[in-house]
Amino acid sequence: MADPRARLYRPIPGEHLQELPDASERALSWDKERCSRSVTVAAHKEPREVRVRNTHHTREPGAYSPKLIRLVRNPYALDLGYFTRQAAGDRARPEVRERVSFTEATRRKTETRAPFPKPSEARVRVAPRPRLSATAWLGGSEEQA
Repeated sequence: MADPRARLYRPIPGEHLQELPDASERALSWDKERCSRSVTVAAHKEPREVRVRNTHHTREPGAYSPKLIRLVRNPYALDLGYFTRQAAGDRARPEVRERVSFTEATRRKTETRAPFPKPSEARVRVAPRPRLSATAWLGGSEEQA
């Protein structure tokens, strides 16, 4: 008979999930070695001079300067627009709009609309040929009805 304790030595799914793999242990050990080194800070540099560039041309076209007028189309900068603070009540009140009847608007459109040209009206009609009456045709005469 088999040993009843053998069931205790079976592998359990997920029993090694909490253990770190060998590769990660090696990576962590490398990181610890690297952090143990002393860090040297470089000497501070002297601050640089910083200037702000102009955002627009500052030329003034005076009298008798056609070349300057041609080269600089808009020498004067536009005024910048800014948002303004408004009371919440003013923003929340919508404007009262005039009601527009859809049927009246469409009726007015159909009344003013020009009729669509028909292709059959553009064709030049041929004049109808004269037809003989039955008695004239049976009689053999060329008399028209």
